[in-house]
Amino acid sequence: MAQEDKDKLIHDYELYARDIITHLHAKARKTKSSEDFKIAADAYEKYLDFFKESQAYEEMAENFAETLFSAGALHGGGQTI
Repeated sequence: MAQEDKDKLIHDYELYARDIITHLHAKARKTKSSEDFKIAADAYEKYLDFFKESQAYEEMAENFAETLFSAGALHGGGQTI
């Protein structure tokens, strides 16, 4: 497979992953469920581990922090438990 084709697939996969994760986050905001926020946080963490070069990385990292906070998983200094 040509590198150009691989790059296109990764780009498309990143878009799909980001869309799904932001939908999970929106659901958590709607339900205000700590469990839903934990699910969204887990998804953000996986995204951030995989797509380190994404142009949306900073925004997704901010959303990750928000979901951790909303799930009650952030304590002083931004440390997760």
